[in-house]
Amino acid sequence: MKAITLFFFLINILVFSQDKNLTGNYTINNGDLIIMEIPGGNITAEIWDKSDVVVNAFGIQDKGNSSINFSYFNGVLKVSLNSTVNKFTHADVRLSIPRNSSLKLSTNGGEVTIRGELSGNLNIETSGGNLRTANINGNVSLLTGGGDITVGNTTGELKAVTAGGNIRFGDVGKNVIAQTNGGDITGNNLNSTSNLMTWGGNIRIGNSKGLLKITTSGGDITTGYVSGDCSANTLGGNIRISGCSGTLNVTSQGGDILVSEVSGSVTATANSGTVRITFKGDSNNPSVITSNYGDVILYFGNSGKASVNINVNTGEVNPEFKDYISSEWGSTTENIRGANEKFKRNFTAFYEIGGGGRKVTVNCNLGKVRLKK
Repeated sequence: MKAITLFFFLINILVFSQDKNLTGNYTINNGDLIIMEIPGGNITAEIWDKSDVVVNAFGIQDKGNSSINFSYFNGVLKVSLNSTVNKFTHADVRLSIPRNSSLKLSTNGGEVTIRGELSGNLNIETSGGNLRTANINGNVSLLTGGGDITVGNTTGELKAVTAGGNIRFGDVGKNVIAQTNGGDITGNNLNSTSNLMTWGGNIRIGNSKGLLKITTSGGDITTGYVSGDCSANTLGGNIRISGCSGTLNVTSQGGDILVSEVSGSVTATANSGTVRITFKGDSNNPSVITSNYGDVILYFGNSGKASVNINVNTGEVNPEFKDYISSEWGSTTENIRGANEKFKRNFTAFYEIGGGGRKVTVNCNLGKVRLKK
């Protein structure tokens, strides 16, 4: 008798633990918004050229009558998974979405993948998983509590935030916000105001237009040419910028600074590295270069025009001027030491390059200054 009871008990467990699969579809209009939220599981959306929304849900554990429900009003289609007995705890969902629509997806724990080019806005949230999309012709907002974010080209705005992963994106047409608490940020060309921040990784992007702000607490910063103002700060890495036409403000607490072409002004501070900057043309705005425990090397070109003030603290007793300051042009004033300085450790010099031009001030502590063509 006990054996028979145990047999039926096991059969009952097997019957009610069988996963269920659901399917449903609904026809929408161009430009409609599709919203779907699941309590947990992965979501994959395929973009196609039909006007139907097709939903397939897999791996549903439900003792009651489960179903896919569609609710449509005023251009918004809401899709939900329902049960007559209990709430779902997990379901993997595969969607087929019209190309000319907007999409808002949410899962409490899973990955979300968009396959194909969507011509509409995209909003995705997951509590923990990777997010992947192809090209999006619209605005994009992606949020994950712990995973990588990968985005193709975006014509609209991009917001990508992850608590612990890498962020990678293609070209972006409008404003960008990219933030990760523990990974790298890699992007192509940016065409508007951009704010990129990571607490523990490198940041590398292509060319940028508009205001650009970059911050990393522990990595390198590398950018293409910046057509606009730029602020770049790192607590523990190198900064490499191909060029900047606006106001450039760069700070590295633990690495070198290299700027290949500055047609605007620059304020650069390196606390333990070399600063190497190439100036192009003239500018009405002054530049200030500061280096602690590192050298400063400035390039002005054969036809450059600049007025350069240099202050060097050598840290030595009675040092030689030529060992700390040199120029491929003659100086207006050089080898001036503080008259009341006991050990004469400091040097100052002034150089009129090409008859004078953009104003550049160099403050160097325990390093050397070189002015080159």
